[in-house]
Amino acid sequence: MGHDATGLDALQELTREHEAVLLQVDALQQVLDDMQDGLQRADAAPLETAENVVRALRMDLDIHLRKEEAVLFPPLEAHLGREQGPIGVMLMEHEDLRRIMQRLSAAVSLLRSDAEPVSRKEAHEEMLRWGRGLVGLLRQHIAKEDQCLFPMAASRLEGGQLRALGEEMRVLGREAG
Repeated sequence: MGHDATGLDALQELTREHEAVLLQVDALQQVLDDMQDGLQRADAAPLETAENVVRALRMDLDIHLRKEEAVLFPPLEAHLGREQGPIGVMLMEHEDLRRIMQRLSAAVSLLRSDAEPVSRKEAHEEMLRWGRGLVGLLRQHIAKEDQCLFPMAASRLEGGQLRALGEEMRVLGREAG
């Protein structure tokens, strides 16, 4: 997600990041499909590819979620509230995404270790389970934000405020990455 986004408002910035995350989700789905095929044929998909995809997705997702939580959600709370409604749902899903990502990363780490064959098989199954869960939840979550939350934000926050929030997000992204 290292493209130059100078001048984008907050919603454009987040939408652009959603597009990049969805490409990573597609790559993860391909890795999972390859791993499933590998389990059926008793040979594993390239683990290095899986590790790289999961690491990149985890880093980009972490920064993206922080931008939403620290920059976009606070000014929206004045209009939509925090606990009830779309912001509350998004925050719960962010926690679910982090939890699933952590479990997926742990399964990849176990696969990269010198674990016993039984543990490696369990780690393979865990990676498939948590990976599929992440793919599904991320696609649904991004659709909710793009189709519901962002239009709400566009109708409640002014253009100048959205541009300022976009710059704040870019600063946060530079500091984090």
